[in-house]
Formats: sequence, C-alpha cells, structure tokens
Amino acid sequence: MLLICIILQYESGKNLLRLEDALGPQLEQIKFYQQDAVFNVLVPYRQTVLNLLGFSSEEPIILTGIAMEEEELLKVITADGQQTALNAVHSQRLELAYLFGRYCLASKILDEVKPWEAIAPGYVAIFRTSMFQGLTCYAIAATGDRRKWMKRGDAFLKKIERWFKSGNVNTVHIVHLLRAERAWLQGKTAVAETQYGEAISVAGRNGFVQDKALAHERFMEFHLKQQGDDYWAKYHFNKALMAWGDWGAVAKADHLRIARAKLSA
Repeated sequence: MLLICIILQYESGKNLLRLEDALGPQLEQIKFYQQDAVFNVLVPYRQTVLNLLGFSSEEPIILTGIAMEEEELLKVITADGQQTALNAVHSQRLELAYLFGRYCLASKILDEVKPWEAIAPGYVAIFRTSMFQGLTCYAIAATGDRRKWMKRGDAFLKKIERWFKSGNVNTVHIVHLLRAERAWLQGKTAVAETQYGEAISVAGRNGFVQDKALAHERFMEFHLKQQGDDYWAKYHFNKALMAWGDWGAVAKADHLRIARAKLSA
C-alpha cells in the first residue's frame, strides 16, 4: 500500500520539494527494515524527484545522486531478477531523457521498458510510462523513419485511448497531448492546436501540474517550428516555466530557459 501511495503522489503532481521531505524518511525506514524489493522499486522515483529539483550529482538524465547510483542498482536488481524494480528504473530513465530533450537516448531506453501488463498488472505508473513511450515515438518520427515510429506511437496512443474509453479520467489529458503530437506530424495544424489546448486545460483542472507544464512546452515548440509565431511561443514558454516552477522542477525549468533563451528576452 505504501508503494502505491508514494508513486501516486509523484504521478499526481504533488510539489516535488514536499514529496522529497516525505520520501527521504519513508525510504530510510523501508531500508532499515530490509524491505529491499520495495526499496528498489521506490528509490528511482526519489532520485527522479531529486534530479528535477536540481540535486543530481551528474546529468539530470542519470539516476545517480543522493538516493542511488544508477549503474550499481541496475547490476543488483538484474542479478536478483527484480523485474518490477528494473522496469521502474528504465521507466524513470525514459521520462527524464524525454523531459530533458534527449530523444535519441529515450528511443534506446524505450525497448528496455517492458510492458507493465506482463510484469506487474495494474501497476500504478502504467499510464505515465505509456505517455512517455508514445511521446518518444512521435518525437523520433519527426526526425526520420516516420512510418515506423508513427506506427509505434499510434500503438501507445490506442492503448491509452482504451483506458480513456473505459472511464479512466486520469488519462484524458494524455490522450489529448498524444493526439496533438500526432496531428502536428500529419500537418493537421488546426487539430493540433485544439488538442494541445485541451491537454493544457484538462491537466490543469485535474491537478497534473507537471503535465500541464509539458503540454505548454510542446505547444510552444509547435508555435516556434510549425507556425513561426514567436508571440504565442513566448506565451506558452512563460506558462510552462510557471507550471514547472509550481511543481518544483527547478532543473527542468532551468533547462527550458537555456534551451529557448531567445524567448526570455
């Protein structure tokens, strides 16, 4: 139960600084009682939080710092056959690679993330992992081999759409965001604009501040690259920075500020 609660707090957009205040002591207690299997699933989430806060010891895309050492943990859980923990590590690596614009790296991690349905049916983070899998596929489709990567992205979108149609309200904004990315690739600009707007609106209403930030950022890129519209790009740039700040993702906000420095002027 504790495992589910901790992951849900991260997934649902709880402020990262407050989350770290709770996560640190909780994981220390789990470690003290030698609950290694639970600890190894949760510690990648804590290190992700720390990386986003700006407390990583290396690049923010590497799960190494105060909480864990990526290579060492991967060795241990691989040797012990801890599949849930292994998938948790790779899922968080995928998320960080995408968030920090390392799409080629994300595409390589993609195949290391196994279907949660096979490893841990009902796993609480399955929706978010699927979102980043789909987003990664569409990002790579924009750079080459479009047919292959569109097909892969569409498979993740259809999976999430099934959850949406079955009544899962936490997937609504994800569907809108992926549909926006797909429409952009297809040159359907009006559809993309509508879907980005819906993704921002629904994520905001449902409290997913981190996904609201991401949707604003992707809409910013759409206006810059597709429309050549600096006015609306700057608007969404500022909205994204505000939302990343509300989540507490200092390192992510700094990354965006540097990557799109001209919009800060």
